[in-house]
Amino acid sequence: MLLLSTYKLALLIFGFKPDNNECTQAISDVIELMLNEPWINYSEIPADVQKRWFEKWAEGFTWPEEQKKQIRKAYDYRAGRRYQQIMADLRDGELQRLK
Repeated sequence: MLLLSTYKLALLIFGFKPDNNECTQAISDVIELMLNEPWINYSEIPADVQKRWFEKWAEGFTWPEEQKKQIRKAYDYRAGRRYQQIMADLRDGELQRLK
């Protein structure tokens, strides 16, 4: 059985191919801008906060409305990974901007 990432699946089905660096940097920017309390991990962040972060991030991108679910799924995956890295950087003292 072949398993594909959400990103690869979106690319194959819809031809959606974002610039990963641009998308990831924009996710980092939103997290750093809107983070107002630390959570253990991305899944612990309240749904309304996750939604606000997604909507803020989405202001910089466009896609067909029918792709929104797939884009949100890919966003949540990337945001979860970035959040984890940002929290690790904070713990290690490598990220000073949020302090």
